[in-house]
Amino acid sequence: MTTVNPKYFSRQGIFPSFTIHSEIRIFVIIPVFADELIFKTLQSLSETNFAKKNQVGIIVIVNHSEDADITEKQKNLEIFSKLQNSKFPFHLYPILKEDIHRRIAGVGYARKTGMDQAALFFYHTNNPQGIIISLDADTLVSKNYFTEIQHYFETNLKAVGANIFFEHPVAGRDFPDNVYLAISLYELHLRYFVEALKFIQFPYAFQTVGSAFAVRASNYVAAQGISLRQGGEDFYFLNKLFNQGYFGEINTATVYPSPRPTNKTPFGTGVAVKKILETPESQFLTYHLNAFRAIKAFIDKKDLLWEHDAALFLKNEISNSTLQSFLQKRNFCETMEKLKQNVSSLLYFRKAFFGWFDMFTIIKFLNDTAQSGIFPKKTVVTQANNLVSKHFSLQELLKYYREIQRQ
Repeated sequence: MTTVNPKYFSRQGIFPSFTIHSEIRIFVIIPVFADELIFKTLQSLSETNFAKKNQVGIIVIVNHSEDADITEKQKNLEIFSKLQNSKFPFHLYPILKEDIHRRIAGVGYARKTGMDQAALFFYHTNNPQGIIISLDADTLVSKNYFTEIQHYFETNLKAVGANIFFEHPVAGRDFPDNVYLAISLYELHLRYFVEALKFIQFPYAFQTVGSAFAVRASNYVAAQGISLRQGGEDFYFLNKLFNQGYFGEINTATVYPSPRPTNKTPFGTGVAVKKILETPESQFLTYHLNAFRAIKAFIDKKDLLWEHDAALFLKNEISNSTLQSFLQKRNFCETMEKLKQNVSSLLYFRKAFFGWFDMFTIIKFLNDTAQSGIFPKKTVVTQANNLVSKHFSLQELLKYYREIQRQ
């Protein structure tokens, strides 16, 4: 059994923030910044059908930067006080982090604070298999949320972590119609991107949504924890986790993130929705399918690199001059030769190859070619239809993509 490495905690300077309840097997981590919706989220968690809620710990990190508005700071204090006096059928651990230095303050700092505490708890209770779940303060969950997560990890003992299926509300009375339209476009973009990664046979074609993943304590520590980023901390952490071993998907439970626009983070769902609402005359654009096709032609031939010289491969096998130039700028030939020297078989070379040609590199290529106009971005409805050879409307497309990704 993999253990939780205690050196991680000493390097990070992490100490227990609450009394240990030894029966806990699952922790949910929720960052909160002046957001009253946390109480709806906690109520949603309490209404799940999980019979062992005494085995669940909820760590809520109420946090604000030193330069936050005074009204936001006051709201945080009110929320924290209310949390301290709240009663739920699980163990609730509110943590208050005030006046955090502006250089590190943000959702990454808050999420890391909670996840580090959960990992430390599992270290003290000798439970490296303990489950740490990431959630947001404005996200509801299905009734079988805990049941399905626990079942997944109990029946997939080698899994280092897993995504949990998500669906944004795309209709109703809680938000104006333009908000529902904006979130439909954005969610379709997220799902199109993952399906395009599957199309090019990228092995780590997973969503990277901060409110919808779970990880074992030992693997969280092995990945050196989540980063102190002010946004995108979920993306960076999950990409480290993908390389550790078997990463899966829990598609039998669902989380329901809010579609509301916000500017609390530099990027993400709320920011994307806000941007779409601010430019209603333009259609939401996504990466051109032809850019993915160029990458696919390269990935399809990667095994040839195992027995052939990288420079000759680049010259003879990569017909797309833009991709040739992109790879040359990233020291492709030198990197491939070093990879081959450090692995003993084609199987290990493939793993090392995708450790280098990872999601960061793919997105870098997509952005570079989009900005240069070589593969300009196109409307998400057009590209999502082209990928699956359909002629659907936006809502039909989103429903279709949800269905195939649940499978």
